[in-house]
Amino acid sequence: RSGEGTGRIYTITTTCHDGLGNTSHSSTTVTVALGGMNAAITEEGDEKKLSVSVLNNPGRDYFTLTIQTSKTDLVNVRLLDRYGRVVELKNNISGSQQVQIGSSVEAGIYWVEVKQGKEISKTQVVKIK
Repeated sequence: RSGEGTGRIYTITTTCHDGLGNTSHSSTTVTVALGGMNAAITEEGDEKKLSVSVLNNPGRDYFTLTIQTSKTDLVNVRLLDRYGRVVELKNNISGSQQVQIGSSVEAGIYWVEVKQGKEISKTQVVKIK
């Protein structure tokens, strides 16, 4: 890797076999942004249409997410602690907008998961004292 570009794209293909000889294949594309802090997951053949950035990370009071999308589906946002527990949830957010999340949580490392349809964007955030 030369350090140029915006990140890396991986395609993960899974093949499953059962005892009767049936086989199923599935592929997922994972895009990891430069620096490894953001990841967007899309189904094979789908075009990435969801983009999420965090304006204040690390943050003291809350995190401001800038959500941009070209789809009309509603967006769901989850804030997860280091154990994967949902500590804050915002459902049915419409379209491209800014969303504040994390004002009620203690200092620590969290994951913000933004989902629209089958597309998921995950971003690690750090809340400081």
